[in-house]
Amino acid sequence: VHDGSGRCVLRGLIADRQMLEDILGTTDLDAFIADYKEADYEEFQQMVTALNDYINDGRSESFTLNGSSYKTQSDKTDLTENLNGVFSIAGAEKWTYGNHFGNYPISTVYENVYDVRESAPDKADLMKSSIVKSLEELDFLSNYAAGPEGATKRGSQFVNSTVTGYDQAVQTFAESKAIFIKNGNWTYSNIANIAPEVAERLVMLPMKLNFSDDDIHVDGLTVDQMNRSVPEFVSQYYIVNKKATEQEKKDAEDFLLWLNTSETGLDYIVNKFAFVPFNADEDTVLENPLSNDLITYKRDNCILANPFDAAPSSWGLESYGKYIMEDLFTNPDPWSEDKLNDIADECISYWKSGMDEW
Repeated sequence: VHDGSGRCVLRGLIADRQMLEDILGTTDLDAFIADYKEADYEEFQQMVTALNDYINDGRSESFTLNGSSYKTQSDKTDLTENLNGVFSIAGAEKWTYGNHFGNYPISTVYENVYDVRESAPDKADLMKSSIVKSLEELDFLSNYAAGPEGATKRGSQFVNSTVTGYDQAVQTFAESKAIFIKNGNWTYSNIANIAPEVAERLVMLPMKLNFSDDDIHVDGLTVDQMNRSVPEFVSQYYIVNKKATEQEKKDAEDFLLWLNTSETGLDYIVNKFAFVPFNADEDTVLENPLSNDLITYKRDNCILANPFDAAPSSWGLESYGKYIMEDLFTNPDPWSEDKLNDIADECISYWKSGMDEW
């Protein structure tokens, strides 16, 4: 028996609120966050190029989100003067984009993990356009990457673990050398170990996606919904050994009930384990601000599933992620349409052959 309340996690685009306030010259970021959540992919691209101009040239640039105008400042602050790029990307870690970014194109076709497991292999053909577009988006994002000593350009350095390994990518962000890092709420403790003051100011924003509604084959799901939502999943479960005695099973289940409902048990769940309780609501306050954001997204019904959890074994690492690392991130030139289509075909072939083995 397993219980999904073990540890709820979410992924998205993480930023330091103070960093954004300094760049935009505001002391109230809530309006920006609200407009960002409603913005489309084209507005997101304009924002990224404006932020890049601010980093490189200190230029004041205007951009629009959800119809509202924003402007970067002409002067740097003590916090923003060390910026090396817009995004900190762990290019040396296939799982950070192979698994996590790969979940977005999968979500355009499969509603949840059960949908993946119960569908015929040929359903994977519907992912073709969204896989290609996800690769096009990574082509765009990787042009604005920060490294520890300056901008990181695609090539051998982009997949060098000393420059773009997970720990180094987190450190680059925590040291205020990048505006965003795409990651999950679990990274809070890593950031807190480097820069506690930054960790306390974190905010989770949705990843903007360049899909169209024609790419989506899940009933009721739209591009607008995807663009205001974050993926949530349970990475760990409570397990009761089926070989235990009936009394031991009952005792274990009673303990889990106590752990997740009693005052003492919830104190452990929230304050000592730093988990997001399964029944968290707007009255729940957690130390991790990113986990608090999860509660907000759940309240607003802005949650995506994690069908990637049912992907064929190693699909994210040995197919989608492998091609991104070996064929794309090492290539400084724009990625050709033919190449992206070939990669999408290979990814789908790998997926279908993996499902045939079940």
